[in-house]
Amino acid sequence: MIGIYQKIAIFTILIGLIQSATIGKHLQVPDKDPTLKALVYKEGLPKANAKIHDTVLWVPATTQFSARRITVMNQGKLYSTWTYDMLLQQSNCPSRVADL
Repeated sequence: MIGIYQKIAIFTILIGLIQSATIGKHLQVPDKDPTLKALVYKEGLPKANAKIHDTVLWVPATTQFSARRITVMNQGKLYSTWTYDMLLQQSNCPSRVADL
């Protein structure tokens, strides 16, 4: 019979194998992923509006971002790079009044 510590060790090894199988590979990310949404709305959108320099804010025209993520190992730590497409449209909100 397998003890609790052996079960934990097997589970940890399986998780490690699954993770290592995705390292260095581009993975498609679902549009509902919370990290993707944070990247789009807290990082990407404010930067896009800063570059546009318009009197109104620009907002995503769709919630489909065609996102991909690649994770690499560097000095024992995992780092991820994200790419996504963001189609923008003008809003009716003045850019100097609202915060995103």
